[in-house]
Amino acid sequence: MKKPVKDIEDLNAEFKKLNEKEELLEKRFMAIAMDYQHYIDNSWGQEQIYELRDNVLYRFFSAKLHTELLMRQHFAIEHRFNELFKIDPNKILGDYYPSNPYFDHSEKEVSAIFDSILYHVVSIFDYLSTLSNYVCGDKQNRHDTLMWNQLTRCARDPNNHFGKKPISKIIKDLDNQFINKLYGHRSFLIHKKADLNRYAFTFQLGKENTMTARFIASEKFTKQFKELKKLTEEYYLTTKFIVFWLLNETIESVTDLLFGLKKEMESNQQVSFGFLGLHDPKTNMLLPVSSAYWHEDQYLENLENDNS
Repeated sequence: MKKPVKDIEDLNAEFKKLNEKEELLEKRFMAIAMDYQHYIDNSWGQEQIYELRDNVLYRFFSAKLHTELLMRQHFAIEHRFNELFKIDPNKILGDYYPSNPYFDHSEKEVSAIFDSILYHVVSIFDYLSTLSNYVCGDKQNRHDTLMWNQLTRCARDPNNHFGKKPISKIIKDLDNQFINKLYGHRSFLIHKKADLNRYAFTFQLGKENTMTARFIASEKFTKQFKELKKLTEEYYLTTKFIVFWLLNETIESVTDLLFGLKKEMESNQQVSFGFLGLHDPKTNMLLPVSSAYWHEDQYLENLENDNS
């Protein structure tokens, strides 16, 4: 049965929303560093946190830059085929065996950029696992670099330092629902074979004879995620749609982990509170300076909407 295509209708709007989420994420990383000094170590230990933050944000910047490159390449492919169609329509409409080499080449272009986006996104979670270890790991091992799969093993071990902490549930949930599937797909691409995004071209024949290109996300990728799998029952999902879904899910996962670290620090205070703080007129209490950066009300509201 032929299904409609689910695509991004307004790229500018999507990038705007993504940029706003990224700005909020930067503030929450600042809040993590502030809370670390407030609850755990009031020396200059937060410098390590800022370094890890910079690595995470660089990887996200790289993924977003490759997303922009993907959009440009998409437009370039459409332009190339429209020009080719004007010069020699047979190169577009002719019969080829086993498939049209011009279409195949464009498929590889789009898939190569998509793979790069995935690689950058996956790297984010290795930095986050090191951050998690630094913030709430054993004191003697907190400077160790911890890969994501190592962190999840620790979280699943009830005898491990991490396995005994409430944040272990957040780590396991994020891994089960999203992150482990990303690692699995990256491993598939590296060790087994390429996973190409199929092309779909439509023609509008008339005075202009224009051609529209769409690239459909691979089933190998979409079937791994519950939300995407459900959507594919009704739609063909474009690579553009998948990329923005991937970046948004990444930000949400990072945010969930940061709030998990926040709770760990609040419940495991190791230094006396300093004199600096923010006065809360509602409770008449002195709150950590980080309160202005967390935007926790917004986070809780989003959680409630997601669960409703």
